[in-house]
Amino acid sequence: MTISITQAAAFIPTILANGALERLRAATVLPRLVSTDADFSGSFTVGQTLTIPFLGAVVANQKPQGGTVTVQSPGSGQVTVTLNQHWEVTTVIEDIAAVMTNQSVMDRFLDNAVQALAEQLETSIFAAMDAGATVAVGSYTADLNYATVLAARQTMTSNRVPVQRRNLVISPKDETALKSDPALQPYFAYGQTQIAQGSIGRLEGFDVYVSQLVPVTGGTDVNNFAWHPRGVVLVMRQLPAAPPELGVRQDVVRDPETGLAMRATMAYIPDRLAVQVTLDMLWGVALTTTALNRQGLVVRVRS
Repeated sequence: MTISITQAAAFIPTILANGALERLRAATVLPRLVSTDADFSGSFTVGQTLTIPFLGAVVANQKPQGGTVTVQSPGSGQVTVTLNQHWEVTTVIEDIAAVMTNQSVMDRFLDNAVQALAEQLETSIFAAMDAGATVAVGSYTADLNYATVLAARQTMTSNRVPVQRRNLVISPKDETALKSDPALQPYFAYGQTQIAQGSIGRLEGFDVYVSQLVPVTGGTDVNNFAWHPRGVVLVMRQLPAAPPELGVRQDVVRDPETGLAMRATMAYIPDRLAVQVTLDMLWGVALTTTALNRQGLVVRVRS
């Protein structure tokens, strides 16, 4: 049985959104390295302010023999996040049937659209860290080196940041500088896997990643960042759906693994004799570091 493009039209937004979300998961690094808060029980609007709660630290108490336990009331805190990141990619397709029936055409469209959205998503996370990080190591007058990585590790350990899942994201120039640091030559000499893959891997307890989107101030001052997922929260919310009687076909799909959500909208534009397709996302980002949550410290690693 052959299904026409008219019959399949109701499913096109779902197909596009699922394809885009799969690519977004593969194209992004930072969303997997931060805490995520996703609530898709309703719809939210651009500019809406949300309060994300979290609990403070607790301590271990020695229980006296025959005595009772010590009940604690850990201080509660909250982070205010504004859903101010609404980004979209829109295109007009005259031959929607060719796009849907030719996989390579659809792949090219989705690859280009998702790459643009992925860069905005990661840039917004970097911007939040750049604006909120108050602790720094290293110097803008020198490239990143092993000593600075050690300083970042010491700073996080002193603040009792959990040892597991520590991340360090650096610029391409600092990746080259680290690989050229004489202090790390023995490490790379035996790291055949890292050499083969062109990666640094784990270094002093950090999972090291490279990004060309690392913030640069004044054209030369690079702001790399070291953090634990507890230090940054990415809040993803679902946008409202258009009423079906408006002739718009729309669907929102969610990724249970990352908490990311993507909306796909399709409508026919009479004066263009074409179909307009939009992929869009809504999110907000904030740092969670407070007196109650020093374990979420974000460290600026300057170079």
